[in-house]
Amino acid sequence: DSEVRLLNAIQGQYDASFRAVENFTSIPFLLENAEAGDYSVINYMKGNGGEPNCMVNQSYRGNGEPEEVVAEIRTLLRTPEFRQALSYALDRERVNDVVWQGFSDPKQFTVSPQALHFASDDGQSVYNEWASSYAEYNPELANELLDGLGMTVGDDGFRTLPSGAPFELLIDYWDYGLGDQIADASEIFRVNLADVGINASLNQLADVNEWLGTLNENSSYMLSAVGAAEMDLWTYPDWVFPVRGERIWPAVGAWYNSGGEVGEAPEPGSVEEQLIALYEAGFAEGDPAARND
Repeated sequence: DSEVRLLNAIQGQYDASFRAVENFTSIPFLLENAEAGDYSVINYMKGNGGEPNCMVNQSYRGNGEPEEVVAEIRTLLRTPEFRQALSYALDRERVNDVVWQGFSDPKQFTVSPQALHFASDDGQSVYNEWASSYAEYNPELANELLDGLGMTVGDDGFRTLPSGAPFELLIDYWDYGLGDQIADASEIFRVNLADVGINASLNQLADVNEWLGTLNENSSYMLSAVGAAEMDLWTYPDWVFPVRGERIWPAVGAWYNSGGEVGEAPEPGSVEEQLIALYEAGFAEGDPAARND
């Protein structure tokens, strides 16, 4: 329990703890009690790339909608301009100020900047390009991109699908130890999306098992606010590579992980097919430096 860990920490009950506090908001409280509890607060890099991140399902298979609507939503989620519009709509500075009290570093969904992939000058250049891609708060540009996709604004003030059918974007999230931080960040995103005409709703799940179970197995989620990108691409490759039945490519990952028994095969020439080829090439490379390169 996070509250118990925090109370134990301020009483000096730990020799060392990396999870006595799950978010930045308790740091002032820990500092105030450091002398009485005879402990020190040391700032260190957690190893995450971003928190929270927002995954967009690239193999959406529906959640009860008519077949033609499922196909249209799936195409929309797989369209780069739509995802770019979602990203431009998000006010990351506000999330930083409200949720993380200014301690955070607003950026795009990446793996950790400390990853060995980014150790060289070229690697740092790649990281900086990735971290800043489409991360600017620019609702005007978001509106332009959505207009260009044919998503018109109806009488209710919300955008339709390009076909003219109503559209509701569902964002799933759960509490994995960050208290209200994920909920607060998701609510800011919901309001930001409404500002550019996207009718978004939040769905708080009971726990990670609900998401890993129903929503991943059926590939039925649209967006999901999640908490950690790993230290590098090889510690937990399915943040980027579609090799397990979860995260951004649940149906394709299930196909790969099962040897083709379940899920769906990647479309020929698709991004997911290219990512699988990169993963297999990296996995087969015995030289860590060459693999990172």
